[in-house]
Amino acid sequence: MRRAKSWRAASVYTVGHSTRTLDEVVALLRAFSISVLADIRTIPRSRRNPQFNGDMLRSALRSRRLRYVHLPQLGGLRRACEDSPNTAWRNARFRGFADYMLTQDFEAGLAKLRALTTDDRVALMCAEAVPWRCHRSLIADALTARGAHVEHITSAERSTRHHVTAFAQVDGTRVTYPGDEGGQLATLAPFHLEATVRVLQRRPTNLVDVWHQRRYLRALTPADGLALVEVVNHGTIDDPNVRCNVLRGDCSSATRVSLGQTLRKVLGLDLNPEPLLRLVEADRRLRPIAVALRGMRPPRFAGLFEAFANVVPFQQVSLDAGVTIVRRLVERFGESLEHENHRWHAFPAARVVAEARLDAIRACGLSLRKAETIRQFAPVQRR
Repeated sequence: MRRAKSWRAASVYTVGHSTRTLDEVVALLRAFSISVLADIRTIPRSRRNPQFNGDMLRSALRSRRLRYVHLPQLGGLRRACEDSPNTAWRNARFRGFADYMLTQDFEAGLAKLRALTTDDRVALMCAEAVPWRCHRSLIADALTARGAHVEHITSAERSTRHHVTAFAQVDGTRVTYPGDEGGQLATLAPFHLEATVRVLQRRPTNLVDVWHQRRYLRALTPADGLALVEVVNHGTIDDPNVRCNVLRGDCSSATRVSLGQTLRKVLGLDLNPEPLLRLVEADRRLRPIAVALRGMRPPRFAGLFEAFANVVPFQQVSLDAGVTIVRRLVERFGESLEHENHRWHAFPAARVVAEARLDAIRACGLSLRKAETIRQFAPVQRR
């Protein structure tokens, strides 16, 4: 039996045609020096965008000296198995394709793609503009597991490197998405996890509230020790399936319940989104923001001292300066732990700040008055 060619050092791009014109798609391909467009739609037709029908597209690309190849073996529209090992996917289409990825037909499709990448720069094309809404993100998982470098083209000036889906389990070249034992955090739709975390962060340099590879990570300090938790939405904005999992820390069942309650508060999961939606949709000036942040919940801090310590440093200074000061407070007084070659920081306990020297607090960038205010408030929150 002939050995499959290695994917090491191979590069693959992806793109979605969406409602773009043919010239716009061609411009994207040329911007990244793509010479072969590999169509991974099972049925290469588009009723709303006929310029992307297979035969027309092949001819149009040929006239522009670009090659078109249809790879139906990498197409979607697959049925999920009754005993599917990919139950983390609630979306039936994604679960079905994840099951299909374990078949020889899928391997044959990858082999054809690998042959194309030997001498040409290839972009996989499907209809959906956003990669994570398309089965090509699962193909990208499979390629990444094999050692390939995958980039998602989002504009003529920008592409984003693919990161394996947060809840994927990779065993060699086998990628599955098993249901986890993490607790479910039920909430109403719509819910946009990333938008909520981004608002909570204020800036990506936030050491405590971290958004990484489509998941929210946070170190918390429950009664029985430091714990690192992750929150992932396995569903969609309109059909959320939010789950939390403890990545590090020996937590009792009671502590896990407490962590779940804290995360519900921080992410606003118990808030009804309807009043806010009605408010912003009624104001024409707010509609663009409402569209961009659809599903965002007003987040909250984990505790009163954390909220207070996140307000005082921002008074009469810029947002960036305030974030920098809070970051120093976290580094100086907060606990931390190691996980996957990364250090994760918890917000400082009120007890630690209450017992700190005033000059140590000021060294974080605070004025004398602000340092005194934070230290004077801390004893109120000591546990």
